[in-house]
Amino acid sequence: MKKRLLSLLCVLAFALPFIAATPCFADTGETTIDQITYLYDTETDEAMVTHADSGISDDVEIPGTIEFGDQKYKVTSIGDHAFSWCTDLTEITIPEGVTSIGNHAFRGCSSLTQITIPEGVTSIGDHAFSECSSLTQIAIPEGVTSIGDHAFSWCTGLTEITIPEGVTSIGNSVFFNCTGLTEVAIPEGVTSIGDFAFYDCYGLTQIAIPEGVTSIGNGAFYDCSRLTQIAIPEGVTSIGDYAFFNCTGLTEVAIPEGVTSIGDYAFAGCLSLTQIAIPESVTSIGDHAFAFCSSLKEIAIPEGVTSIGDCAFTFCSSLKEITIPEGVTSIGNGAFSNCTGLTEVYMKEGLIFGTGPFVDVPQGAHVWRYEVLKSAEASEDGKVHVAIVSVEDRDGADITASLAISDGAMGDGYVIDEVKPSNLTLKHTLTKTEATPATCTEPGNVEYWTCDACGKHFIDENGTEEIEESEWMIPAAGHSYENGKCTVCSEVDPAFKAMIIEGANGKWQKGSEDGLSFTSNAAFADFQKVQVDGKDLDASNYAVKEGSTVVTLNASYLETLSAGKHTLAIVSDTGTAETEFTVVAAEKQVVDDESANDKAASDGDKESLAKTDDDSMLPITVLSILAVVSIATGMFALRRSRI
Repeated sequence: MKKRLLSLLCVLAFALPFIAATPCFADTGETTIDQITYLYDTETDEAMVTHADSGISDDVEIPGTIEFGDQKYKVTSIGDHAFSWCTDLTEITIPEGVTSIGNHAFRGCSSLTQITIPEGVTSIGDHAFSECSSLTQIAIPEGVTSIGDHAFSWCTGLTEITIPEGVTSIGNSVFFNCTGLTEVAIPEGVTSIGDFAFYDCYGLTQIAIPEGVTSIGNGAFYDCSRLTQIAIPEGVTSIGDYAFFNCTGLTEVAIPEGVTSIGDYAFAGCLSLTQIAIPESVTSIGDHAFAFCSSLKEIAIPEGVTSIGDCAFTFCSSLKEITIPEGVTSIGNGAFSNCTGLTEVYMKEGLIFGTGPFVDVPQGAHVWRYEVLKSAEASEDGKVHVAIVSVEDRDGADITASLAISDGAMGDGYVIDEVKPSNLTLKHTLTKTEATPATCTEPGNVEYWTCDACGKHFIDENGTEEIEESEWMIPAAGHSYENGKCTVCSEVDPAFKAMIIEGANGKWQKGSEDGLSFTSNAAFADFQKVQVDGKDLDASNYAVKEGSTVVTLNASYLETLSAGKHTLAIVSDTGTAETEFTVVAAEKQVVDDESANDKAASDGDKESLAKTDDDSMLPITVLSILAVVSIATGMFALRRSRI
């Protein structure tokens, strides 16, 4: 019994290491096929693309199924960062069966010109196609219901895109800096347009916003300078901050009933906007909402408005008349400052407003104060009936008599029943304004004269030829950006991103005589320095030249680096472009064993031959000596016998 037990223990002791070494198979695993790595699930028989080699290039077709071992797996998703920064990839086909495209999936694929997305895809992740600058068009299938933030940002080559009916929201910055995009059709199912969705799409000339949209995010159409008109649908209740900021080509906007607030800077910088109708539902006008709308000639502020923000109409230099309705309880600081064309302001008697709402309004402008005789609700004609009780000039001095005033002067919603002051005739008092050239951000002007009494402008010093603002004002030129910097004022483009456009993820093998080159999109004139692995590089270790900025690391310097990955940074005034590069060890020389043996054998033969030659001469030498000795002996014996 003891022997059997001992034998069993010996067997177990022998087998235990092998049992412990046997793996427990997990449900998932990885495999790489044709430079693409997949994560597969043995339970679901599904696979996800997780990574592609950065050197993958040209036309790639992702298979519908992959095989590993004896099992097949269906490819159902493209994972986060799967093909990001595969800069040599030009075309890719995604198979049927894929349902999702992950975050950053194709980000930075700058050579990608075409991609086929199958019908089964339902979601496109954040930054999915961001910085695919060569992509000119893309068809999003009908099944897609969500498009992530920044999904197509910086796709500067994209000229057209169709958004399917199933999408309900346009995410934040989805088309940010898509400068080539000229037209976008937003489907009926969309209810919201995210913040900065079309920011800097300055090629966009028209866009139709469907009826279902209820909100337009902050900066949604920021800097869409070629957009000339836009219809905001009935369902919208708010217009976000900066929504149409600097849309310099916008000439008309229809704001629907139902909108209750106009955000800060919502229409600021819309230089071509001549008129806008604000609906009765609006209760607040934000800070700088219409600032620098220099072509705006008239605007009716509805009765429901209770507050007008700071600088709301500042620099609206074409605005001539304004009526502030009786419901307004606060007027922000500088609300109508620098409205140099303003001549008539009508406001309720006793209204208190902020600091300097009319700063730099011409002295000839008049502030008319009225009292309400009958409200619109109480009158049969639905209009406000008022009496003009006083008028003052911009110096604050009371005018005992006034200009003649007629019905309609305050707008269609008002009727003037009584004017208490009598008539007054004013004389032009002219002040010269010197000519000022326009800058990138500030408008300029030709030489002109302004009447201090009535605020009218004249091209001559005698005040005989009146001119409009469009005739004396020179619009701001706007920045002319090139390689991230304005060529006029040298201001850095806030939207510019320094990056390596050629040579990213390069490789260099020790022993090579050629250096390693990298190209940054930053201008050569803005170049500062080169860093390797976070340390400043001495200028003797590299060469730099134009185009835009081309840096070549010297081979002698590269030889000093250890084999493996290193980081390179090209630092410029406009930003830092970074990438990785790899130093590969030199190739080892392999000795041919057969050749070496042959050589050794050959050398041995020569040595043997030499030895053989030396040995063969020995007998001859001995025989020669013996022969000489014999002859000498014989001669000696012969001589003795004669004696």
